[in-house]
Amino acid sequence: MCKDCGCNNQNSTATIAVMGMTCGHCTESVEKTLLALPGVLSVKADLDKKNVTVHFQNERGDVEAMKQAIDNLGFEAGAVEVQQGHSHGVMSAIKKLFR
Repeated sequence: MCKDCGCNNQNSTATIAVMGMTCGHCTESVEKTLLALPGVLSVKADLDKKNVTVHFQNERGDVEAMKQAIDNLGFEAGAVEVQQGHSHGVMSAIKKLFR
């Protein structure tokens, strides 16, 4: 267990490049589809950055399934960056502000 925030550190965040999103409907479609996948906790598509950020449970989330779901919508999933857990430095700073 994390001593800074008490989390069990079993979640990760994936940022997936998505080519072909051109409007709000595109981002909404990607978000809705990925949110329906097992283990996905939250999704935020960014039209300007042409990517989607997915927060997911390590034991249930499947990045390859996320990429496939994006491709199945007619977009092209590209490079993926995965961050394990969360930024404990940020959490520590926030806790210090409220002490």
